[in-house]
Amino acid sequence: MERREYLSRAEELEEGGKLEEAVSLLKECREAYPDFLVARLYLAKLLHLIQRDEEAIQELEFVLSRRPNTLGALKLLGEILFARGRYREAKDVYLKVNFLDPFDDEVGKTLQKINALLEKEVQAEAVEEESPFELPQEPPEVSSPEEAPEEFKEEEEEFEVEEETQEKEEEVFETESMALVFLKQGEIDRAEEIYKKLALRNPHLEKKLKTLRAIKILSRMKERLGGINHV
Repeated sequence: MERREYLSRAEELEEGGKLEEAVSLLKECREAYPDFLVARLYLAKLLHLIQRDEEAIQELEFVLSRRPNTLGALKLLGEILFARGRYREAKDVYLKVNFLDPFDDEVGKTLQKINALLEKEVQAEAVEEESPFELPQEPPEVSSPEEAPEEFKEEEEEFEVEEETQEKEEEVFETESMALVFLKQGEIDRAEEIYKKLALRNPHLEKKLKTLRAIKILSRMKERLGGINHV
């Protein structure tokens, strides 16, 4: 059977509700044409529909090993990981999708959901690690600061250090996620500034910075062309 015949027959079986048969047929196609990526992506979709997600992930990983920027495979992989509660892995996948297709609103909304869920996880872990609450020991009364016990002097010094660093902790986190949010909002300059700073620490982001600058140039060209059309 030719490659396209496998696909056509599998689609007919899916339309008839015979998903298991469609899966079996696409596995047969996989054996005959192991590098036919369209069929393997279709197989992953059907495996997900019948809740065989681990097998689906294996198929998607194979597709992405051959074509890393395949949006269909990335989106399906992100969807599966998100549904299974593997939020950190899902976030990595959706960030790549968002970079390849920054104007996909659904991907942006999903990233916001994932960030909120990860924040809850971090908060829950922090609560578990906290020691039982204890009332602080009150320092004995002293006539002057010089007479205070050494242990309380140390606490005062630590408190002063915390006050000095408070402003730094309140600064907005300059992360790749924040840059992508600005990009989706059309604030290309702000996104570029963040990527510039990140690229200084992570040279591998230089490629993304160049892509962002290309987007910026195209955006300005569109604005100029729009102005010319209105003249």
